[in-house]
Amino acid sequence: MTDIFDAKLLPCPFCAGVAEWEYTPWNEETETGDDGTGWVECQSCHVQMTGYDRDDAEARWNKRHNAEVTGGPLAARPVD
Repeated sequence: MTDIFDAKLLPCPFCAGVAEWEYTPWNEETETGDDGTGWVECQSCHVQMTGYDRDDAEARWNKRHNAEVTGGPLAARPVD
């Protein structure tokens, strides 16, 4: 489910796919589900990033180590 907050997520570092915020909705019957936590997930390769809350998960997803060295998604790096 895409919403206005997903616009601030960077593409997947592995496949450059679109990332979205995901969570388990509240279930009235079992009284389980949305507790304010969730994860960021690539809609193409389904890699996920969790965090303490939405802001933390999104910040972790958007963090790129050595971004200037890799020049983009890891899948685009030349094989040595």
